[in-house]
Amino acid sequence: MDRALWLLMGLRLWGWLRRLGRSVGTVRGALLVAAGALVFLPWVVSWLLAPTPTGQYLAEVRRLGPLALAAYCLVQLVLTTEGAITFSAAEVNFLFPAPLSRRQVLAYKVLGTLGTSLLSTLLLTLFLRQYAVNMAAAAVGLLLAVMFMQLFQMALALLASSVGARAYSRRRKIVLAVLVLLAAVAVAPAVARTVGKGGEAMLAEVEASPVAQAVLAPFAWFVNAFTAERLWPDLVQWAGLGLLLNLALLVLVFTLDAHYLETSAAVSERAYARLERLRRGGPTTAALLGWGKARLSVPSLPHWGGVGPLAWRQLTTALRAPWALAVVVIVMGVFLVPSLAEGPRRATAALDTGLTITLFVAVAIFVPPLLPFDFRGDIDRMEVLKTLPVPSWRLVVGQLLTPVAFVSGLQLVFFGVLLALGGRIDALLLAGGAFVLPINSLLFELDNLLFLWFPTRQLSATPGDLQNMGRQIVLWMVKLLALWLVGGLAALAGFIAYLVGGGSAVAAGVVGWVVLAGFVVGLVPLLALAFRHFDVARDTP
Repeated sequence: MDRALWLLMGLRLWGWLRRLGRSVGTVRGALLVAAGALVFLPWVVSWLLAPTPTGQYLAEVRRLGPLALAAYCLVQLVLTTEGAITFSAAEVNFLFPAPLSRRQVLAYKVLGTLGTSLLSTLLLTLFLRQYAVNMAAAAVGLLLAVMFMQLFQMALALLASSVGARAYSRRRKIVLAVLVLLAAVAVAPAVARTVGKGGEAMLAEVEASPVAQAVLAPFAWFVNAFTAERLWPDLVQWAGLGLLLNLALLVLVFTLDAHYLETSAAVSERAYARLERLRRGGPTTAALLGWGKARLSVPSLPHWGGVGPLAWRQLTTALRAPWALAVVVIVMGVFLVPSLAEGPRRATAALDTGLTITLFVAVAIFVPPLLPFDFRGDIDRMEVLKTLPVPSWRLVVGQLLTPVAFVSGLQLVFFGVLLALGGRIDALLLAGGAFVLPINSLLFELDNLLFLWFPTRQLSATPGDLQNMGRQIVLWMVKLLALWLVGGLAALAGFIAYLVGGGSAVAAGVVGWVVLAGFVVGLVPLLALAFRHFDVARDTP
């Protein structure tokens, strides 16, 4: 590989270290790194020093590990339709026209990809050490397995690029059909012998067949290296076989490099567009590049002093990302599936305090990050928002109205379905429906307040990024603390109203609702202040 590429790799590492050091130099960055280190470092030390039993799952790992790797390769074979190795926009603009051969650029990409897996392998080793016997063997086996998965994916992409996307799709279908047919022929006798004996006996019979043993043998090399009990000869033998397989894949990658640059340039452009969408709209909208137009038109909302147009824009953006809304519906529907599956009797039994609390906890954890149709999704439009002739508090209300209304409406539908399944009026669910709006407003206000104080893009995490880890820790800690504090004060006020009102549950609920609504209204000026103090030149990541 050319010396300039080695220099570029060194400069990229140095740039990452400088960026990390510069962020740590700020008060926000130092606080976030400290929070991440306070949680992450004790966890690592406890994993290293705690007497965790090792090797107790060797049989299960050696049996299921090769099956997992084989399933990964099969999934890649099924899903790989666009054959190309993606590069960043800067790499396409500067490396492709450079006086470098295509193999030098490919070697740079391969080394960079393999280099990023080193820290991930270290973390995986700490996390999975209880399934191995020797830490060194576990690290070597995991590193070889990660390298295999990356090289296998590259080889498939270059194969698709070499034969053409359409031809590859046809040939892939033929190959899959042949593989399915051969697998059916191979396992048919084993399945026939174990009919009526259960799935465990059938799996054992299939694994004992010569065809399955031959197919799973290469994958077992990595698993055996991971679970090796002795460095010599066990680890050396299995790691050597895994390394030979990786070298064979590497040779295949450099053999199939004939026409990958042109395809990679086009695919990298589309990948960069998806990355920009991911940064603006979050993970749930990353794959929505083809949804350029809203399928439903949104009627104009009343002006409301500027609140209506802002809410209309966020609602239109949400409708242009239907998969984001669908993911939220699926997450919420997971709690409804057990009741639907068991029928009205089970639904009646499910109408208890635990179900309502579980639903609200799920909303607190999962839903707000999935609906970034507020300040979090407008990180690149903050300067435009600051120029609008709208008071800050009204702008805050307009930005939060869409996600709060969507989640609250969905929860009300959820409660209505449970009430219909139960066949009776449940006071707890009716009370939960009344508290939906203030609780959701509080959750989204907290998310946006923390975003305005500690702004970041939706995609910023890298392995070992203590600052991002600290930000997530601070986010969850503040949200949970605020929920406990506000919920406790509302419950205390409701309990006092209950005693004063002579045991009236209605009075307790009304007072608790008023206290929650007071906190929601009180956070609006704080959000407006955080928005006014947001410096586009300084705070935009």
